[in-house]
Amino acid sequence: MKHLSIFGKFFLLMAIFGLTALALTLYQSRQTFEISRSYEALLDRDAFAALNLSQSNRSLEAARASMGDLSNDTSGTDSPQGSPVRRIMAKVVNAFGMPNNVAEC
Repeated sequence: MKHLSIFGKFFLLMAIFGLTALALTLYQSRQTFEISRSYEALLDRDAFAALNLSQSNRSLEAARASMGDLSNDTSGTDSPQGSPVRRIMAKVVNAFGMPNNVAEC
């Protein structure tokens, strides 16, 4: 360092600062990219879960509607307990803890 001019020493110091700033910038951009990629993956999973939830809800509603159609089927016996389908449906409703009005749909 003794044999470098003041301009050379200043230039060397600025080069070290510049390389440090470049290294920190590259590190920070890589970290930002990783965070962005992780967040996008999280959003994709949430969107997929919401899609599956809505599809299962539609399937459940279709099953409930079908159960209601079956329970309204009066062909069969006129017993005081109702049709066999209605009795089976009441057992299913009680087993799954569904609201009682589902059996009466």
